[in-house]
Amino acid sequence: MISPNAIDELKDIVGPEYLKTSSDDISEYATDGTKLEYPPEAVAFPATSEEISRIMLLANRERFPVIPRGGGSGMTGGALAVQGGLVLSLERFNRILVIDRENLIAKVEPGVITERLQQEVEKLDLFYPPDPASADVSTLGGNAAECAGGLRGLKYGVTRDYILGLTVVLPTGEIIKTGVDTMKGVAGYDLTRLIVGSEGTLAVITSITLRLIPKPPAKRAMTAFFRDIRAAAKTVSNIIREKITPATLEFMDRQCIECVRDEMGIDIPMEAGAMLLIETDGDNDVVEREAQRLKDICL
Repeated sequence: MISPNAIDELKDIVGPEYLKTSSDDISEYATDGTKLEYPPEAVAFPATSEEISRIMLLANRERFPVIPRGGGSGMTGGALAVQGGLVLSLERFNRILVIDRENLIAKVEPGVITERLQQEVEKLDLFYPPDPASADVSTLGGNAAECAGGLRGLKYGVTRDYILGLTVVLPTGEIIKTGVDTMKGVAGYDLTRLIVGSEGTLAVITSITLRLIPKPPAKRAMTAFFRDIRAAAKTVSNIIREKITPATLEFMDRQCIECVRDEMGIDIPMEAGAMLLIETDGDNDVVEREAQRLKDICL
């Protein structure tokens, strides 16, 4: 339970306009991608690490829960106030601080939408591979908290593989930096990888240093349909056996195919019992050769 005195202190920390307590204002923050509903007692919108530090010190003194929240698109319930308390919305942390072409890194705040960063770095012929299905609404801080993956995970890995360093606020209010701001860093405990994937239980992320790679100059996407799951699974094994690593290799069974056909009106063979979505990328000549090899394997 957040006391009236604590509510007043929260208003002093973030400003009255950035603390919401009415049921109408907080209803949006009572749910996430799971569609479950757990209304918080209040929602705060801090703008600095120092404000979050003061909030955490207050929460420790007053003994109320604090739930960090990004875009609210998660499917694991990490942003839900299951025991009430304060939802800490990071949507004001929405700046791309640096895109460094020479060192292949980007520094961002956690409220930046994933797709926005991808679009900005690709303008510079750079590439940020993690691509969660909710990239158009999910935040990079939420991706880090959940260690989000995506269709390109087979070739490029997941969010954890692209985070070099973090600035975080600990539950006790301390502000610390983990990791490095360079492509290479081998000294010290790897606190970065401990925090990434911890779903907001260990710290509140306030800035992220990301690794970028050169943008592949070409890509080719294809779909392959099969009569049953066994044939599709065998094809996947054959692709890996031939030492081909597609940028994307996604499987859909009959039930998923029927949902897509009904919802999107896509022309999919009625007899299809399974489908593979495949994408290859790289240099133009590599893409052409790999696409032909993939076609031959799927036939």
